[in-house]
Amino acid sequence: MKASEFPLDKTDRGSTELSLGAEQRPAVYRYVESLPAEGPGAAGYDSLMDYWNILIRHKKTLLGFALVGLAAAS
Repeated sequence: MKASEFPLDKTDRGSTELSLGAEQRPAVYRYVESLPAEGPGAAGYDSLMDYWNILIRHKKTLLGFALVGLAAAS
């Protein structure tokens, strides 16, 4: 690697890149359809009963957050 390949000269780009008249490139947004998750780690929540069971399983954690929220509010 030669020293002349990577010059360290400072240029005054700030005035040209950030000016109000600079050309703006439009962003391209694409819709990507997600594939259904499969495998042993993929949980299929098909009904409200599945979500209710999650809440019941984590009732101690939810109760803890509720109590901390009440204590912080008072």
